[in-house]
Amino acid sequence: MKRGVLLLLGLIGAAVITALIIFLVRSAGDSAPKDKVLKIWSPFDEKKIYQEISRDFTDANPGVGLEFEFIDAKDAKEYEARVVNAIADGDGPDIWLVRNDWIPKHAPKSLAAVVSNPEEDPIALAKTKIEPALVDLNVFENKLYGIPLTADSLMMLYNLDFYNNVANAADEAGKKTLGVTPTTWSDLSSQSAVVSQRKEATIQRSAIALGTVDTTFAPSDVLTAFMTQAEVAILTEDKKNVGFNLARFKGGVAEFPATDVLDFYTSFARVDKSNYSWNDTMGNPIDTFVNQKTGALIGYYSTLQTILNRDPNFEIRVVPLVQRQEKTDRVDYATTWSFIVNSETTQPQLSWNYLSYMANELVQQKYSEKTNKPPATKYNNPTIIVPSLKLPSEAAELVRLQFRTAKQFVKPEWQQTDEIFQDAIRQVVILGKTAQNSADSAAERFKIFVTP
Repeated sequence: MKRGVLLLLGLIGAAVITALIIFLVRSAGDSAPKDKVLKIWSPFDEKKIYQEISRDFTDANPGVGLEFEFIDAKDAKEYEARVVNAIADGDGPDIWLVRNDWIPKHAPKSLAAVVSNPEEDPIALAKTKIEPALVDLNVFENKLYGIPLTADSLMMLYNLDFYNNVANAADEAGKKTLGVTPTTWSDLSSQSAVVSQRKEATIQRSAIALGTVDTTFAPSDVLTAFMTQAEVAILTEDKKNVGFNLARFKGGVAEFPATDVLDFYTSFARVDKSNYSWNDTMGNPIDTFVNQKTGALIGYYSTLQTILNRDPNFEIRVVPLVQRQEKTDRVDYATTWSFIVNSETTQPQLSWNYLSYMANELVQQKYSEKTNKPPATKYNNPTIIVPSLKLPSEAAELVRLQFRTAKQFVKPEWQQTDEIFQDAIRQVVILGKTAQNSADSAAERFKIFVTP
């Protein structure tokens, strides 16, 4: 009996040991891949798409797992806040998607480009795959922080039926003005003055949805585009002073570029201007555009898609973004959604290997085909941007051509900068302050970004 008991106990003990071994092996198997898991967060609900375009990367890196998480948020501010809080709590992603103008704010807690060969220049290497100007948008203090997955650029969108009707009823001088596609700020102002009709402050016919904060499409981006063209900078190069409102001398003559930008932008929403065309009573700019109540707006390629999704037969034409002056090198405004690496990642080299993979043309092309978003890769079409009305089908080409001439505008902190810009617009349009006074007030607020 005792022998049987001992035998039974032996069998039970052996079973327990075997189960324990199996548990430990399985636990090791579960934990080992986690050391090579990259957590990737995005505000776009495209988890399946990311998985599909990343398949070659996972195939080439056995044992590496990619965990994609869609961060549900009502807007960009909430998305950013959720990621930042998660990182602060030690539970954030290895990689997350940001707009390029967020990079200066997040650079201190992000990991600049890591390359396997220390002799390689990561910026130059990225420019062999990505449009060089778009790479520059992701460089801060001479370090590459982001790899753009997709990009977009501001352009002029015209309601063709609207403008044809106006031109048909115009006098000869009006027909001549409307017959020329605007290429400069001055052209746009002159054309708007011909098209717009008003009775005192009431707008009876609007040329373009431009000049306000609450009813202009992407007002901060449009104002920033014009600031970029005027070569405005918030801080001086040494970051020890605010340069935003300072004079610039050319030929011994002082000019105030930030003031000029604010004056031009707000002129479309000021009753005392001949090109007065828009105000806050006009409503949503896209709705107004589609409903034939305004003739034009400044928007992105994605804006064009939104309009055509609502009405595929809408007679719309696209034109390159107007420039500050004629006979100068083009300066366009582009934004990218880029992957950056959390500095607290446990897989720095692997993270940047993934970002390098995402820069490949075939990967970006797959993503573009699945999302209808323009890729950020180099565009080999040599066509020069022609300032003429183009069909919507040509907009994809136009936007990629504008990527080549995109310039960076550094926002030390994007949310605060945008708020200051918007308040500067309101001061001129609503409070009646001069553009110079508004620029001075903005400069005073920008002092929070000065390096002690």
